[in-house]
Amino acid sequence: ENWNGSSWTEVGDLNTTRRSTTSSGTTTAAIAAGGGNAPLTTLYANVESWNGSAWTEVGDLNEARAQVSGAGIQTSALAYGGLNPSDSATGKTEQWNGSAWTETGDLSQVRRQHQGGGASANSAISMSGYSDTANVASVETFSANAPVGAWSTGGTINTARSTGKGAGTTSAGLI
Repeated sequence: ENWNGSSWTEVGDLNTTRRSTTSSGTTTAAIAAGGGNAPLTTLYANVESWNGSAWTEVGDLNEARAQVSGAGIQTSALAYGGLNPSDSATGKTEQWNGSAWTETGDLSQVRRQHQGGGASANSAISMSGYSDTANVASVETFSANAPVGAWSTGGTINTARSTGKGAGTTSAGLI
């Protein structure tokens, strides 16, 4: 559904029905990546691009994942962390250039069900999450300017948590 500032309108559905995806972009230019079926017994690497009226399958992630976070826009995005096919949290980070995904530096703390955000594939934030054994309080920021792209620890949140929603940049975040 598309929000116009006052109401929701049904628009084109994804080609692959799934949950626990990540998305990046705007109402007229977006991508949706990863996800899985309910109850996440099958994970997907599928990535679809939105042109404002329809979804089109584009280059898949290198690894199928659900509960993944993302940052960026339709032509410059990151997908990071999540639940991998081995049913465990991962720190895997992939960078999208508009046509293909490339693995870059992984999160220091493996996590799924985490909050993330960022304006492009060059910078992002990952906050809290679940490490497979406990909720996580750590915060990490990504910089593509580091060799091969790297995550740096950036403090902790007051209460470790997972499955919330968040937004942010490398200089400010909200969960």
